[in-house]
Amino acid sequence: MRSNSLYWIVLFFVGLLARSAQAENGPLRIDSLKDCSSVHTGFFVYYPVESMPIIIERGERTQIQHRVFGKFYKIERIDWTASCSYSLRTIEVHDPLLQGEKQSPSTIEVTAIHENSYEYKELTNGKEETGTIQFARDLDSIKKKQLASPINQSVGDEDLLKACQTGRASEIQKLLNQGANPNVKDKNGFTCLMMQAVQGSLPAVKALVMANADVNAVQESCGCTAFLYAAHAGKAEVADYLARHGANISAEDKDGDNALIPPASHGYMRTVRLLLTLKIDRNHKNRAGKTALDSARENKQTEVVKLLEETP
Repeated sequence: MRSNSLYWIVLFFVGLLARSAQAENGPLRIDSLKDCSSVHTGFFVYYPVESMPIIIERGERTQIQHRVFGKFYKIERIDWTASCSYSLRTIEVHDPLLQGEKQSPSTIEVTAIHENSYEYKELTNGKEETGTIQFARDLDSIKKKQLASPINQSVGDEDLLKACQTGRASEIQKLLNQGANPNVKDKNGFTCLMMQAVQGSLPAVKALVMANADVNAVQESCGCTAFLYAAHAGKAEVADYLARHGANISAEDKDGDNALIPPASHGYMRTVRLLLTLKIDRNHKNRAGKTALDSARENKQTEVVKLLEETP
């Protein structure tokens, strides 16, 4: 009986030593230590900078990070690997501040849970960071604080127009991040998106579109949209991007030209090829009764003529 008791005492101390060694060599599995069900779903908030809270709306398999102003947010996929460990992969971004975050997954481990918050450890691309996320008890007060953030204070429209006129993509992005109106127009009715479409600056166009610039706004005197300006100027990459982000590819200007006629007459082969893949109406006639093929022949654009004749 005594030897049996001694056996269990020895076994108990061996177990304690094993746990001590495990604590020294590496952490115990978090889900064996605490209940993390409180962090699986619900509303949370964290502060990338002190004055700008981000609201997290977390479901079972995805979470959306919200900002109050505009329509800025990003959507992430959640893969739970344990009760207190999960990975995040950004699957959609609608926020110019977060464009760099569509990357390889981040691995998150909840390290502590408190009454009003939880702590976490994150590993992304070999870089480890720690942080704190609050449980969102009062969303209204958080939204008020968010709206008061300096990043939401509108900057002068003239600053953005000047940056768009000179084509400084980095400056355009900076001003949009600070809350500049992406749909501001100059005295002639040109939006920033139209200016950058003509100039062919794809980074600036992307920044403006992601900031909710109106891709189908019309310049009055021409009747042109940003898509038409890009196509007419032979900026194939910009035209393609706008077409994939809601631009009306059937638009036509006040002369009745669709997107295909001007680039055909100027010999912009890459743009013509793109527009043909977009199924732009090749038989469309402008107010002068000319098609894209007619215009290409008139201007002796032999390569374009051959392409239009050979493409079904």
